[in-house]
Amino acid sequence: MSPMFTEGLSGGVRQVTLTRTRSHEGLGFSIRGGSEHGVGIYVSLVEPGSSAEREGLRVGDQIVAANDSVFDAVTHTEAVKLLTRSENSEAVLQSMSKHFCH
Repeated sequence: MSPMFTEGLSGGVRQVTLTRTRSHEGLGFSIRGGSEHGVGIYVSLVEPGSSAEREGLRVGDQIVAANDSVFDAVTHTEAVKLLTRSENSEAVLQSMSKHFCH
């Protein structure tokens, strides 16, 4: 599935759907940040060959929502739980990339 790009007020909001083949499998990326640090949730690593890489997730993307939850004030631990709780092993992310310009 290809990423769907939509232009928001910031010019860089996009929705990315990631699929895991096994429930114990990761989503192919790591995050940093959280409300306990006074910052949002950002992608810090994208694993080569992962679904995250194939769908266009990039280091520096800010995750602003996932699985119908807004990430404006979540802790790092809460973000990990929200990203990995999807029953159908699919997480829908809206990320704001510093690299996406229109």
